[in-house]
This record gives sequence, C-alpha cells and structure tokens, in this order.
Amino acid sequence: MDCIDSLFLYSSMKPVYTFIVVIVFSGASVMPGKLFGQNLFTLDSLAKVKQACLDSGVRMPYCSYSYLKQMDSLLNLVYKGYQKLLSPAQRDLLRQEELRWLKKLKAVADTAYKEYEDNIKSGEWGPDMRIIRYGTEAAFIADRVRELIRRKESLQKNKK
Repeated sequence: MDCIDSLFLYSSMKPVYTFIVVIVFSGASVMPGKLFGQNLFTLDSLAKVKQACLDSGVRMPYCSYSYLKQMDSLLNLVYKGYQKLLSPAQRDLLRQEELRWLKKLKAVADTAYKEYEDNIKSGEWGPDMRIIRYGTEAAFIADRVRELIRRKESLQKNKK
C-alpha cells in the first residue's frame, strides 16, 4: 500500500488524515512515483500513523494489518535499494543473509499465529487480538528495515 492509499484509507479519521498530509509535506522524499523515501523518517512516520489509527479505536486489527503490509513493502524497497549499492560478491552475501532472516521471520510469524490461535480457542482472546499477531510480525520486519536503512546510509556516506 502506498502513501496515497493510506490517505484514502484514513480519510474518515480526520486527525490521522491531517497527520499523513503533514508527513508527506514535511520533508519526506518526493520522487517520481514515490511520496516517501526509504529512510528512518519514513519508518518512524508510518509507525506514528499506525499508532494514531490504533488510538482512534476504529478498525484496529486493520490498522495493524495495514502497517504489517507497509513494513513488508518498505523492506522490499530498502533491500533492493541497498543491494544496488553493493558489489556482486556483497550482493550474494546479502542474499544469503536475507534468506536466513526470512527463516527467522517465518518462525516469528508462526509463533505469533500459534499464540493467537491457542488464545482464541481457549477463549482468552477475541478476534481483535489479531493486532498482537500482526504487530509482532511487523515489529520484526521494522527492525530489519531499520538495520538495512542504516547500512545503506552508512555505505552512501562512506562513498562520498
């Protein structure tokens, strides 16, 4: 989901809608076809939008699910951008590292799903607790995005 989708998604929640507009026009990179740059500002801004959505109390599981999908998309963009800066040998190492990380992500997602299912079956949780399930996976992905952004920025800084 891109920023424009987010604008329309949250348009019924005026405070969040206003917040998104502020993010877009307050320093995020604007490139053809992109409204957000792949940087820490974007990562933090998306987390704030998710929190504002959760705080609204409206469609809270969707807020978490949307954030999970945004983190997944951002990870793909950051990964591709970072790998373009690397030599072929470094790209191979990054690819191997990413495959190991993806196995860890699957384990995190499977554990969160099992916890959700177990708590639903026991009656301890209701369906809205998908928020926790999605949030666990999104946080794991966000950490990886943050790590790759820092590496990319460091590499770009050292090349200058």
